[in-house]
Amino acid sequence: STSRAVIRGEANTNQVPFANVQGLVNYGPGGGGRIENLTLMGATAGVWGYGNGRTLPQTVTLKKVSLIQNGRGIAGAFKRLLVEDSSILASHIHGASLLSCTNSAVTFANSYIGDCGQFGLRLESCSPSNKPIKLIINKTILTGNKSGGAVLIGPANVQVLASKFLNNGQVGFWCNDIGTTNNLFFNNLVSGNYQTQSMPGNGVVIANGGKLTTVVSDIIANQGAGFEAYNSGISLSGCCVTSNLYGGFLSYAEYQDTCCNTITNNTEENLYFYGNLPVPNSPVPTPDMPP
Repeated sequence: STSRAVIRGEANTNQVPFANVQGLVNYGPGGGGRIENLTLMGATAGVWGYGNGRTLPQTVTLKKVSLIQNGRGIAGAFKRLLVEDSSILASHIHGASLLSCTNSAVTFANSYIGDCGQFGLRLESCSPSNKPIKLIINKTILTGNKSGGAVLIGPANVQVLASKFLNNGQVGFWCNDIGTTNNLFFNNLVSGNYQTQSMPGNGVVIANGGKLTTVVSDIIANQGAGFEAYNSGISLSGCCVTSNLYGGFLSYAEYQDTCCNTITNNTEENLYFYGNLPVPNSPVPTPDMPP
């Protein structure tokens, strides 16, 4: 077998605000490159990208990289970020905490993000609504993260494919204010997400605009609702939504469309539409700050 190089930091991984992060590997404006077969551990961030207001790091690729026990595994902003065949483990804050701007693209493929102190993936878009960023999560597992598997905030086009969101606190997958309608959630498993003091452990949440088309996915045995929509849309087709403790499908949105689904054996309600009742305050993800 091929040995893997390890770069270790000074283990100052906890109380560092996002703006003060320093990576073991850093990319500045216009930079870019590829990291392969490397372990990065024990720093405020494993990989850090930063811009100058106009120019971001360009294409950055991580392949077969392990990011272990950092404050944040990957942090900052990149024009193109591809994480492939890699793992992010036991970050004290987020597994990946990213700020993406106009026409940026982020892809996680065949990767694993687990046991992080807050979100496995936290991605915030600062793009205008007519130039959304692109997020692809493909064949990736997000599990055991204390604040949730993944949260996406702001205008974005989303494709989540053949991935698993398992045993996370608060929520499995959460979209907030994405504003777009051509988003696909296909062939995923969302299960075992559990209640914390702030949220009930929902499987999938979409809030404050946008639509998520969900196809052939299993949303099973979450402590909250299987799906919850606040003033947003979720279209289901061929999904199994079962054994969720707070209901199968709860909607505060005006438009929903469900067909060819199995929605059964959920505690409380299988399907509950609040219609034109006033929309309650939807959950809002907290800013990226240390716990």
